[in-house]
Amino acid sequence: ARLSFVFFLLIRRPPSSTLFPYPTLFRSTTADADRVIARPRVAVALAQRFEHRLTTIVAAAGYGKTTALAQAVRSNALDPIGRDIWLGASEADADPLNLLSGLLESCGLEGSGDIDVDISTLSDHVWGLTPDRVALIIDDSHHLTDSCSATLEALLASLPTNGHLLLSGRSIPALAVADLQAHHDVLELTHDDLRLDDQEAEALIAVRGRGDLATLSRHAASADLGLVSGPEATSAYLWQEVLNA
Repeated sequence: ARLSFVFFLLIRRPPSSTLFPYPTLFRSTTADADRVIARPRVAVALAQRFEHRLTTIVAAAGYGKTTALAQAVRSNALDPIGRDIWLGASEADADPLNLLSGLLESCGLEGSGDIDVDISTLSDHVWGLTPDRVALIIDDSHHLTDSCSATLEALLASLPTNGHLLLSGRSIPALAVADLQAHHDVLELTHDDLRLDDQEAEALIAVRGRGDLATLSRHAASADLGLVSGPEATSAYLWQEVLNA
């Protein structure tokens, strides 16, 4: 099961009749959007996805990776500085062919079943969108094992100058990108960048109508859950995340 979209419009249906659940994304783009706090400093950082060949966001569950990305894509749709093509990865995408098929389907194209051909097709499509800059976003990249490393490296090498790749997840595949790093063409964001700062924490307290800045967790999901349901719920959530890690 997977979900993907371009400008929040394209939804890929899995083999079954049930769409892959994606509550965080939809929370930030529907009527509940007013209850998701704005994070300008994170938005500024994510806008640089169109300036770097590779952007990575690596942090544990609950730091707000998908929500921040969804807000960034939504903002870009309203005032475009480039084009976003989004793929929500699943366990099936540990298969490089399935991963490429998902990216191509997000572009309205079909995979050929050949890695080299699919990479070429994807790169040609991105080049065809020139002069627009294009960000290929793969969320939940922890589903991509190191079996995808060579394919992602080949994609990075093949993408035209207007093409950019963003990987976000609890982890990402190991990538040999020393050359890109040497040219300052890799943007790396971690949990330190996603922790709530004082201004964001105060905004969350204001939205929820309760809470104390001094004791509020700076882990986004824990902070929000604690404000809504109390510290016991936060402890239960964190313990469940340890078990699921």
